Amino acid sequence: MSFAARMQKTADKLLNKFDEREVKIILRSAGARVFSEALGEFVIEPSSESTLTGVATTYNQSLVNGATVQSGDIQLVVTRAVEINQSDKVFMDNVEYSIIAIDPIAYTGKDLTIAYKVQLRR
Repeated sequence: MSFAARMQKTADKLLNKFDEREVKIILRSAGARVFSEALGEFVIEPSSESTLTGVATTYNQSLVNGATVQSGDIQLVVTRAVEINQSDKVFMDNVEYSIIAIDPIAYTGKDLTIAYKVQLRR
């Protein structure tokens, strides 16, 4: 097992172990646009929901620049168990957030993604 794979497993274990949220973080994936052979037209598949395990923090005020990071943005570090897209929505503490940026955390650029840093905005 490579070092990155061991780090990935450790990140999953720690994020799952210390997740003490009563209300889980939900990722709602928008339905994809697919061609239906039966209807002969494009249709939108239904959206799907997944539970995320992670830690949410606010950005340090020194990082808030009003353009890429705005006041009130949240940084969410989540396990890599679910594929995250920028068109998805995150529901946390009964509030809907849009995904602004997704940064994979990897040991090296070639190895496995260990976790994701996701920038959220209301």
